[in-house]
Amino acid sequence: MRLIVVHMEKRLYKWAQIEYGHMTEMVGKENLLFTNLSPIQAKNLAGCGKTTTESIEKLQLNKPCILDPFAEKTLTPEDAKQFSDFIFGGILGDYPPQKRTKEITKLLPDVPTRNLGKEQMSTDTAVYVTKKIIDGIPLDKMKFQDELTIVMDDGFEQILPYRYVLEDGKVIISDILLNYLIKKKGF
Repeated sequence: MRLIVVHMEKRLYKWAQIEYGHMTEMVGKENLLFTNLSPIQAKNLAGCGKTTTESIEKLQLNKPCILDPFAEKTLTPEDAKQFSDFIFGGILGDYPPQKRTKEITKLLPDVPTRNLGKEQMSTDTAVYVTKKIIDGIPLDKMKFQDELTIVMDDGFEQILPYRYVLEDGKVIISDILLNYLIKKKGF
């Protein structure tokens, strides 16, 4: 299994860098490949997994599947037999979603797509959910929280309008990201 993140932003924003690092903690850097990076971005992410400046359509893919919230079919544990490479858009999420994963499906028109439900997830959450499904846990057996409210030091609140995994009653989100948002006072 290879989890491939197509970096789709021109810059490597701090937020994305934190999410990419969180992916490494959750699924292991040996399972991650980050594509479509500039040489400097590739160097900066080298500790998170394999990196390349190549675009996704130029890579040697092995039984690929694109994860797209707008795909008709939902990813299932049985899909682990059919697919080996799982492709994600490394996108700083717009709300409401702008369907930017279509940029990847245009590059790889013959690659099957699957969704992780219809709610928008952060990229690190999508990678984690995919790993759990491929490891045998169906999507409908996982617990989620839609939307997360962060209370800032000054008492104001920041709402993250995404779906997050709940485990043991706790939202799975990077503590580094939470601290970053609180210090930065939002996005």
